[in-house]
Amino acid sequence: ALDILKNGTNCDLEVFFGAAWFVWYNRNQVAYDSKCQLPSQIWRFAMSFLQDYKGALFALNTNPAKENSRWTPPLPGVFKINVDGATSEDGRNSSVGAVIHDSCGAILAACGKFLQGQFSVEEVEALAMEAGILLARDMKLTQIIVEFDAISIVNSINESFMEGSIGHLFQGILALLSSFTSWKVNHVNQDYNRVVHDLAHLA
Repeated sequence: ALDILKNGTNCDLEVFFGAAWFVWYNRNQVAYDSKCQLPSQIWRFAMSFLQDYKGALFALNTNPAKENSRWTPPLPGVFKINVDGATSEDGRNSSVGAVIHDSCGAILAACGKFLQGQFSVEEVEALAMEAGILLARDMKLTQIIVEFDAISIVNSINESFMEGSIGHLFQGILALLSSFTSWKVNHVNQDYNRVVHDLAHLA
């Protein structure tokens, strides 16, 4: 790291720390889950993680939230996950976005995912929530708050509703949430959720 600071570029340093972070993450998987990624997988994930992070920062810097819709950080030890989905009527595939912040307001992780198909609004919103929760689980977080602008999905999760055409998605989400020490799912307006809304569209 010191050699890169002296002789390398900022991009070199980003790549170094991205790869180093996932080597550490892979070490934890080996130690606690008996899983191990190949070096090529570690490299691909690190580069993908770095690209997702830059995408989240780009959306944050180019689309600041309105003054009266300012995001607030969670309590220490709790992580806030903002999620959103994007779909269109012109045949393009749907996409989802998720951003995780810590109690200092710093971005801990972000992802923008292009889905393999076009889904209904309700389906893509549920898939967005699932993507954010899976990201938090992969990060080994234990206390989370999920924020979302789709009130029907929020209500279905909070009321443990498992009927209807996407009941199986709600069942899967609730099963994922049960693995956390504590969790909440809150509804927010779209302006409040603007960064991750733009990230989903960017994906």
